[in-house]
Parts: sequence; structure tokens; C-alpha cells
Amino acid sequence: MRATSTLIALALSAVLLPAQADPVTIDFEKLTYPKDEFGDTLSQVALGSQYAGAFGISFSGAAWGVNSGLNGCSGQYGVLSPSGCGTLALAGNPAGGSAGGNVKLTISVLGGFIDQFVFDYAAVLDGNALISIWGNDEQDTQPLASLQLTNSTQPNGCSGSGQDVRVCNWSELNALKFSGVAHTITISGVDQNFYLDNLKFTAPTATPNPLPEPAGLALAASALGALAWVRRRQGR
Repeated sequence: MRATSTLIALALSAVLLPAQADPVTIDFEKLTYPKDEFGDTLSQVALGSQYAGAFGISFSGAAWGVNSGLNGCSGQYGVLSPSGCGTLALAGNPAGGSAGGNVKLTISVLGGFIDQFVFDYAAVLDGNALISIWGNDEQDTQPLASLQLTNSTQPNGCSGSGQDVRVCNWSELNALKFSGVAHTITISGVDQNFYLDNLKFTAPTATPNPLPEPAGLALAASALGALAWVRRRQGR
């Protein structure tokens, strides 16, 4: 009887096995850039819902994807991306030149994310930025976590073959940890002086899982098969 109860419990726990969510990374490498009136492909695109369908992540405000002109990339920006050609620029409108002053972008994560927000960043002189993580949005009383990146300067050593290199030195930031489930990130700073790449989010783990995972179904089938074998033995 004890063995039978154990097998039943194993089968049920397998069916209710939680779905382990993999971390999501946005690297801005597959953006589609629009064309101008002459049919030439531009090197910047306003970010909005490009990642909403696949990842439930959308951008608003001063958020632009820019395409590098370095390392064989097809764009025109002197930004040496840490992962390829595409980068997120905190900018009002990079095509029109920097207007000065502070701008802000917002990242919305439909299903929420947990634990921390990790990203690569680079800043030029006076590129100070404030990053805040919110449970819902800025209507909350206070953010779940906030970090002011002060005295951010672009170190010397940027060089390129015949092209001005504005950004080349990147650092990974993994200090924005928090408790609970966040849905919104706001980033504000000096126009076109702050760049991001490789944004990493971890979705909450779903439990119990209304649609069993394949591994859970396989485990449940094995347990139920063993249960049937035990019952046949007991009936002899």
C-alpha cells in the first residue's frame, strides 16, 4: 500500500512539474532598419513592439536601435557593439543629432521578470544615467530597485579604420537585484551619451503548470506504468 501511495504521488507531482523559464536576452542584432526617400537603408530605427511578439517586451520613449559601421557592419554609427552590430541608444532622435538635455526610455515586460536586470552598457563623457525597476510602472510609490551611474566616462583607446569611434568600452552591470516581480524599467540620462546591449531578463516560474511539460508527462507515464505493474503483482 505504501509503495502504491508513493507512485501515485510521483505521478501527480510529475504532471504538476513547474515550467522552468529560460532567461531572455535582447541583443538588437536582428532589427529591420527602414529606408529613406532615396531607397537607402538607414542606420537607426525607433524601438517599439519589435520584441513584443516573441518575448513580450516593448520599448517606448527615447529608445533607438542603431547599426554600427565598424567591424564590417553595414551601418554608419561609430559604436563598437559588444555582441555584433546592433545597440540600444538612449536618444531623442539619433538621426537629427544630439539636442542635449536629459531623455528617458521605458522598457515594458508583459509577463514580468524576477531577481535582477543585467545588461552591458557604455557611456561617453557626462553620460550619467538613472535606471529604475518598477513592480508595475512609475505610478508605484517607489521602485523595486534603482541605481544612479555617476561619473561615467568613455575611456581613451577607441580607434577605428577611418571612422570616428564614439563608443567602444563596455561593462556588464549585474548589480540591479530586487525582490518580487517587476514589469517596467525606466532609464534616463543625457541624450545620446548612454548605450546598452545584451539586456537579460528572467521570467517568473509558473507553478502549478496548467499544461504539463513533456518531461513531466514522461515521468508521469513511467510512474503510472509502475503503478499498474505493482497492482498486477498484488492481484496474484
